[in-house]
Amino acid sequence: MSSVDYEVFDSARRKLVRAWWREFTDPEELATRVARLQVQAAALTDEEDRARAYRYLKTLDDLVCEARSPESETGGRAEAVLLRAGRPASEVKGSPIERIELDSADLR
Repeated sequence: MSSVDYEVFDSARRKLVRAWWREFTDPEELATRVARLQVQAAALTDEEDRARAYRYLKTLDDLVCEARSPESETGGRAEAVLLRAGRPASEVKGSPIERIELDSADLR
């Protein structure tokens, strides 16, 4: 795959997060869409962008696991992180470090 701009990846990621439960609920479809994002992330040429994308993908992988076996506490926390991640930047509160710490705490 040719190189991908981070904004293209991030737009696709946000679209997926917004679509989950609104437009589709099948865990296998979610897994397929996450796999497509993994291909995009691997094509990012900037190391920092790629690392950021992989952090988001870890959360999405957790969501896929939860979707395949619902009713776990970890899944609920992963879903909370995804909902926060899907919000527009204008609605996000706290510094990037504070948001990462909050998301990391939710995923432990």
